Amino acid sequence: MMEAKKVPRYQRIARQLKSAIENGELAPGSRLPARRVYAQALGVSRPTIENAWAELVAQGWLERLGQAGTFVSERLCARQFTAQPRTPGQGSS
Repeated sequence: MMEAKKVPRYQRIARQLKSAIENGELAPGSRLPARRVYAQALGVSRPTIENAWAELVAQGWLERLGQAGTFVSERLCARQFTAQPRTPGQGSS
């Protein structure tokens, strides 16, 4: 746990959200709660949530749709979950 303390809180929150998306806990197109509400639920500041979400928007995991809110990206999730990466050594034999 010592190493977790070195990672900024916003990055830990971003990783948790990314994990939830990858595990199907947050479906493509799902709307995230308002930053204020999410920050209060996690006991962090709004800028911390903003930084976490900005990181995931930059990576394509989330999309901001103006006043409508922030949503789990449908484009990225479709690619992530339908593409099966090939590992070296696998192939048609």
